[in-house]
Amino acid sequence: MKIVINQILNPKESLTIFTPGNVLTNNNINWQVVTNNIVAVVNKKYAFNTSTDSISVTLPENPNINDRFLFSDLMKTFDLNSLIIKQASSGELIQYKSENYEINEKGLSGEIVFLSHTTGWTIL
Repeated sequence: MKIVINQILNPKESLTIFTPGNVLTNNNINWQVVTNNIVAVVNKKYAFNTSTDSISVTLPENPNINDRFLFSDLMKTFDLNSLIIKQASSGELIQYKSENYEINEKGLSGEIVFLSHTTGWTIL
């Protein structure tokens, strides 16, 4: 299934949505639509659909400084079913803590960046 939505404010742009597991494209930026738990891959863009359940994202193992990936609340449901950022088995910190991190703010989009082995992963 493919849906094309023309934006009201700028009819020259369009938003194309593909079924889960495929990509969401807006202005030539490809986003992977995610409906199940995943292990994140560096330099990817994930649009999480938590409309039916929470989703866990395990961070990549043994990251390098400035490794990153983007995330977005596709259905604006993080407040109902959160996105859980999980530590990799290599144990790097998340937001300066040695524990999983819950994102539960409706509509939140951002970037998760590995800053250093002292500070760990930071959500921007």
